[in-house]
Order: sequence, then C-alpha cells, then structure tokens
Amino acid sequence: MDSSCQCLEIAPPKGQGQAAPLIELLSKAGYTLRFDCGGLGVCGKCLVRISSREAASPPSPAEFKNLGPEKLGQGWRLACQVKVIKPLTVQIPRQTLTTREACGKTDLPDSYQTNPLVKRILLEPTPLTAQAGSLWEAQGINRADQREKQLANLGAARQLAGSLRPGENTTLVTHQKKGIVAAHKGKQPQSLGLALDLGTTTLAAYLLDFDTGKLLAASNSANPQASMGQDVISRIAYTRKHKKGLELLSRLVRDEINNLAKACLLKAKLDPGNIDEVLAVGNSTMQQIFCGLDPYGLGQAPYLPFTQKPQDFCAHEVGLNLSPGINVHIFPVVSGFIGGDTLAAAIACDLDKQKETTLLVDIGTNGELVLCRQGRLWAASCATGPTLEGAHLSCGMRAVKGAIHRFSLDPSTLIPRYQVIGGESGALPSGICGSGVIDVVAALLKAGVVKQNGRLDESKPKVEIDEKGIGQSFTLVRSEDSGTGRDICLTLKDLRQIQLSKAALAAGIKLLLSRAGISQVSRLILTGAFGAHFDWQSARAIGMIPCQAGKIEAMVNAAGSGAAQALLDQDKRREAALLANKIEVLNLAGDPDFQLTFAEEIGFPPS
Repeated sequence: MDSSCQCLEIAPPKGQGQAAPLIELLSKAGYTLRFDCGGLGVCGKCLVRISSREAASPPSPAEFKNLGPEKLGQGWRLACQVKVIKPLTVQIPRQTLTTREACGKTDLPDSYQTNPLVKRILLEPTPLTAQAGSLWEAQGINRADQREKQLANLGAARQLAGSLRPGENTTLVTHQKKGIVAAHKGKQPQSLGLALDLGTTTLAAYLLDFDTGKLLAASNSANPQASMGQDVISRIAYTRKHKKGLELLSRLVRDEINNLAKACLLKAKLDPGNIDEVLAVGNSTMQQIFCGLDPYGLGQAPYLPFTQKPQDFCAHEVGLNLSPGINVHIFPVVSGFIGGDTLAAAIACDLDKQKETTLLVDIGTNGELVLCRQGRLWAASCATGPTLEGAHLSCGMRAVKGAIHRFSLDPSTLIPRYQVIGGESGALPSGICGSGVIDVVAALLKAGVVKQNGRLDESKPKVEIDEKGIGQSFTLVRSEDSGTGRDICLTLKDLRQIQLSKAALAAGIKLLLSRAGISQVSRLILTGAFGAHFDWQSARAIGMIPCQAGKIEAMVNAAGSGAAQALLDQDKRREAALLANKIEVLNLAGDPDFQLTFAEEIGFPPS
C-alpha cells in the first residue's frame, strides 16, 4: 500500500438495509476530507481508492468526467459520489485529507468595558422552618428583585432544586431579561462569558470575565463542516440532498464548539459552571445551522434569512455542554449575505461613529462591504467564493502548517522567495493559501509571466505548455522541495478562478461607492479570515482593491472582537440591533450595471 495514504476498513451500519454515503461514514470515523464542491462531484478533491468495486455503488457521471475509465479501473473514486453496500477497505491519500488545525482568530485585546446582562447573587445560609412554606422562601429568593426571582426555564429550575440546601450557601445566576438561568451549590462568585465566532472556514471561542472584562483564554479550529462543502451554498445544498444533512452539519459545529469551550476552560483552569452566558456571531447560514434552523431560504433567490432579529435560546437547546438554562444570544443579521459576523466587525471598529468616509471590507469565504459616510451606512455582499482562502485551486490550501503565505519573485531570474506557515519549525511547502495566492499573482504580473488578460506568457521559463502551445501552468516549487513530493504550481485554471473572485470584489466596491455617490474613501479597513492577512499592495497590484484611500489598515479578528464587546456590554448588543436596521443593503446581483462592471474588472491592471 502507498505509504502516503491512510488505510481503514469501512462498513455500512448494521440493520440499515441500504447503502450508506462513504463521506458520512468517513466523517463518523474521524476523517475529514477535502470536499470543496459540497458533494457535487466537480472539484475532484475527495479522491480515495476502494478495494472492491462490488462493495460500492457504480461510478457516477461526475466520476467518469473527473477521473476517466483508467483511474476508475484502478479503484480510484470520488468519496462524495460513493455509497457503501458491503464492507470494504478505503485508502485516503494525504492530499485528500484536511485538518482541524487553524491559524488566526485568537488575537483579541486583553480587556473590554463591562456592563453585562448577567450577575451572580449569593444566598446566605438560612435555617429551615415550617413557616417558610418552601425551600424557595426559606432561602429568601422572594426578597430578590422581581425579575431575578423568576425561573427562566426548566434547566434552571432543576439546577436550583439540586442546589438549595438548608444551612448552605447557594449561588444564583440571574439574567436581566430572563430571570434565574442557573444555580450552583456554595460560594461561586466568578462569572464568565463565552463569545463564539462561527466562521465558514474557522471556528473560534473566547472566554471572558464579566467582572473584569479580561480575556482569559481563546481557542480555534477548522470548521469540520468543510468536509461537506467549502462555502455556505455547498452546505445548504448538502442539507437539501441528504435527509439528515442539517442534523449532521449542526452536530458537527456544536460538537466542535464544545471542544473549543473545553479547551478554553482548561487553559483558564476553570469549570463549565463558571460560564453564565454565550454570544455567537457568524454569517446568516452559519448562525442558522448552529441553531438547527433550516437554511432553505438562504439557498435560493431572494436569499432571505429565517429572521433578521437577534435570538435567545438556552444552552441545552443548542447542544452546548454548559449549565442547561444559561442564555445563548444569537446576533442579528442585516440580510441573507450580510450576517452577524460583519455586524460585529462594524461594532468593533465603531463604523457608524466614524467622522471620515470609511469602507469596511470583510473578506473570508465571501466578501462583505459596509460603507459609512456622515452616519449613513450602506452594505453589499460579493460572491468572491472560497478561492481567496485557497479552495478551488489546484495547489490551494487553508492557512495552516505547510501553506505558502508570502511570496515574491526576482523579475529577471524568476527565482522565487517564499515564507511557509510553520517554516521556522521545518515545515516544507505543501500548497498555497489565500494571502500567498495574491502575492504569487502580483509577482507574476510584475515579472511579465502573467499577462493582463490572465494568460501565461509561453516564452517565459517554468511555464508548461500544452500540445496547442498554450501556457497551462507555472511551477512555483519543484517536487523535490515540496512537502507533498509534487510540484506546486499556479495553473491557467487557477488564474481564471482568481480573476472571478477579484473581479467580484472590485466590482462590488466600485458599485457600492457609485450608488452612495462617493468617488474615494478616507479610510479603508480590511478584516476577515483572509482580508486582515494579505498584502494590500499585492491586492491593489492585481486590481482587487480598485478604490483610492487616504488610509488603509488591517483589523485582525474584528468579528471576534465585536462579539466579545457585545457579550460583555449590553449597550453594544443594543447598538448592534439598531445598526442592523440602519444599514441600507444594496443587491449587487440585481444591479443592472453589475455584469458590465464585473466584466471590466476581470482583466489585470498593467504592472
């Protein structure tokens, strides 16, 4: 067997009576595969080899198109297309596997202002007498404020009933809008909150102290839903295609959030009972899937969310392993494609309070734009897709160990210089992440290897040509220097994907400014999983950022910072709800000028 492959035995569940999707069986076994297209069989990234053709469903048309008869005859299949009928052995190549490792999203300020909705009340020991009538009255809960003596839910009631003991202290957790949400035996004064950033690519959790406003711990990981699709449209499609698709996607993200919460508590040496409230932000789809709400309306025009308003649930309702009755606040959203994460980013940079014209560009798996001029706000979403995070590229990968994240090229010799994530500890390049891709294209444009129309100059060294003499790829790293044993290249097809993504963002920025009657901005803020980490000069060189700005700055982890602020300070939460109603959303897809502007931005600017 190939040593670069992982091998395991897979069998359909007993008593199921029908074939089981291989991708789901692998996920249950703990294997997360590249699944960029969401199971449509078009990306070819979920390549596996099976031991028996008879033990699996016949090859699909997508497999014949992607793999061809020869590879299919050798047992190679696309995992997303295979259903397992009988036990078989599966070989998974290393490049097919993805990782839960993630970079970024853990950097936040050390502390914030606090004005929380929750507080802890210590009930002093009282003797038990028949005159009290109940343990409730004996402990003096009736003497608390009207709201604070109400039980929020059954989970809180059960905790309280298990905590009230004559002659012993009891700690109540109260919420200003809900009442008693939790109770604990003894004196437990420390009150914590958990802020969540539900990114399409990366999940992050932040543990904060409600009394001091200090950040105690942070943890992140790759979103395990990536094995069901790299973007939200793919994941929505997955919920439609599979009967229990929504249940699976929801469980994956909840389980990983529980892992992150546990990791934060371990770092802080504290217990789950110390967490008194949770606040979650994410794009509209991620927020709905986290709550187990069908994202059907977000998957088709006019792309409507279930609700734009903030929602409050109990921890047990959203599957969190915390005190069951504590509040979980889900951020409001602006529209189907302008979610709570963008709203949180706007809160973090006080966008609506800016005196100068400011454009917030939030680039992750999608691109969101929010413009503020003299207190008036406009927003738009651009379908940049996951290409800018390394997906849909032949040698693309997320920003994890082994990814080229900085790249330059000597224009005369074409000798590359690059930085690899983890390179200081000996990691070899395995692929290119989003920030590296932007640098690569900018460097190749400057060297004349890539033309303005996106074609490769066939006369340049290292450009591979096909039988028609058309340049198909440029080799960045030779196989002997890579961590995969294969060349790392930028292909003509990759360039087309990059052109589509950068044109969508550039056209979106141009139209947003045009509709607001603005020709340039005073301040440009770049944020998002990708936006805060690329070289803006490279982005401008390839025409991704077309506007002029007096000041350009990167704000790392703006969504996470906004989530932390709104968790700790109820005024920020109210501000978010007001801001969501104040922002004017521009539907670029329905704008008659979008296609023309998009076409104008497809080409690269002169170097």
